Amino acid sequence: MHCTLDARCSKAFASKKSEKALILDDDGFWTKTRLVADLMEPIRDAIAETEGDVTAISVMPRLWNVLRFRVKIAAQKLFEKDFVSREDMEQMLNFVDSRQEFSMQPVHMAANILDPRFQGRDLSDERVAMAETVFLQVASKIGIADVSDCLDDLTDFRTPQGYVYSSESRAHIWQHASSLGLKPLSWWKSYAPSRPLGRIGKILLALPSSIAAVERTNKAYSLQKPSTEIG
Repeated sequence: MHCTLDARCSKAFASKKSEKALILDDDGFWTKTRLVADLMEPIRDAIAETEGDVTAISVMPRLWNVLRFRVKIAAQKLFEKDFVSREDMEQMLNFVDSRQEFSMQPVHMAANILDPRFQGRDLSDERVAMAETVFLQVASKIGIADVSDCLDDLTDFRTPQGYVYSSESRAHIWQHASSLGLKPLSWWKSYAPSRPLGRIGKILLALPSSIAAVERTNKAYSLQKPSTEIG
């Protein structure tokens, strides 16, 4: 593993060579450093994923589950090496859980259900119930008067059954849903654009996974605005 020391650390070690020998020349130091890096890596990967321009909001429940799983593995390795206590390991996982509770909103659950790759399989019954309130709110906003139409469509989609979502007569749409590069918004536009869930999905699945994409757009706009005003 290649590491670059901060300039302040290099200066301190240059004046205190005995400390350098005790720390940098100790194999245990680099082993522990590697373990800490392994702990930070899933967090880095999750941040990079959410800040992408093409990452759908629907991936967030799955992303949090994967993040917690990877952090748990890394924390377990730290514990096995006697680098942290079991209490420390539990605190790490509790921190991930608390951040998930803070950041996850009903709209994330609703989008996850409408993503044909997931269909809400990552969600507890409680979170599915939270998502249903989002469906009903959006349905009301876009003029779907009959609530039962929305709920019936949801049942057919998640089963899947009915003419539009049948896993038998339209097996090809579910094969397409399993492709790695699938864009869930495009799936709804292609296969069920006029269905109640399709109308809702075209709204929810167009949302970015984080504000990073919005901030980049605002920055690009701010750079273009002066030149436009001059012209």
